[in-house]
Amino acid sequence: MDTRKAGVYLIRNLHTGDVYVGSSSVTIARRWAQHRNDLRGGQHRNPWLQRAWNKYGADMFAWEVLEHAEGRDAVLACEQRWIDHYWGGRMGVDCYNMLPTAGSPTGHVKSPETRAKLSAARRGHITSPETRAKLRAAQTGRTASPETRAKLSARTASPETRAKIGAASRGHVKSPETRAKMRATNLGRVHSPEARAKMRAASRGRIISPETRAKIGAAQTGRTASPETRAKLRAAQAGRTASPETLAKMRAAGRAISPETRAKMRAASRARTASPETRAKMRAAGRARVHSPETLAKMRGRTASPETRAKISAAGRGRAVSPETLAKMRGRVQSPETRAKIGAASRGHVKSPETRAKISAAKRGRVHSPEARAKMSAGQRERRRKLREKATYHQASLFDLAE
Repeated sequence: MDTRKAGVYLIRNLHTGDVYVGSSSVTIARRWAQHRNDLRGGQHRNPWLQRAWNKYGADMFAWEVLEHAEGRDAVLACEQRWIDHYWGGRMGVDCYNMLPTAGSPTGHVKSPETRAKLSAARRGHITSPETRAKLRAAQTGRTASPETRAKLSARTASPETRAKIGAASRGHVKSPETRAKMRATNLGRVHSPEARAKMRAASRGRIISPETRAKIGAAQTGRTASPETRAKLRAAQAGRTASPETLAKMRAAGRAISPETRAKMRAASRARTASPETRAKMRAAGRARVHSPETLAKMRGRTASPETRAKISAAGRGRAVSPETLAKMRGRVQSPETRAKIGAASRGHVKSPETRAKISAAKRGRVHSPEARAKMSAGQRERRRKLREKATYHQASLFDLAE
């Protein structure tokens, strides 16, 4: 066959019968010349073929043309067919080829020694600022094609690879300089509407496994944000207002919290104690808060379910009000407007027979403290005195009329 054409060739060891399958998409003769120069110089990329050449000599190797083909894809397809033919000693001889796939490093496994050398070489490698600037400039404006994006999305790392990445990143701590740079980069970053839509669509279909949730919970447990971080979060949320569209989407999403999550939230809030400063801020914020007419209408029409009422009453039974709270409640005076609103709201309110029965049952088992009894007795005495004064006044008025 003609060596001036492209195709697949074979290098055969005449002493052992072992073979090497190669290909060239230009001319076979040029590829043969390159093989000879590398083997004679002792720098061939294939160490197995180089050792055999050094041991048996150039006269013990023959060159054969196996097949002609046109175009790189056709040449690689033919080479793959011949590699499969000889690979793994199927023809009774060994194959010098190091890779089972033509034109691809797939299947090549580096030895532990080679991996250690590569790792040691990369550890001490520091890219200069000029090189980094060039790399950034080369990547700026580069957009992956839809096909490449689809391939990247479909690519999934194996559980073993994920475990290795997780183990490697666990002990990795970023320096303060790196954190400052990352923060400065993300501060002015604004995502486009398309990117936000894609991120929302991706997060909607994402399901976090129970194991991942447990890990996230364990990582957040005991974590306390610094005063500076809290101040920044408050400042970021202060001027932030959700748009009507966002509120409508949140209501339409109707995210349901599982019973387990609710139980955890209740247990966490029970153990949580707000500081005096936080309580003062909450009171001040609640005083300045004005509900819209629509919100008030919704709140008036909202009725708690029997289960929710039972839970609220069960939670309130074992709750003890502190002396400070009682003192504040006693000194609190409601405005005339508030009293008028409460009176108007309670006029049309009719307690159900079940509620009346519960109230009477609760009163029967209620035991007042000596202080409360003394106050109640003093109040009753005062009311009786006022009634007697009124009766005396009416009797005097009747006598005056009779005279």
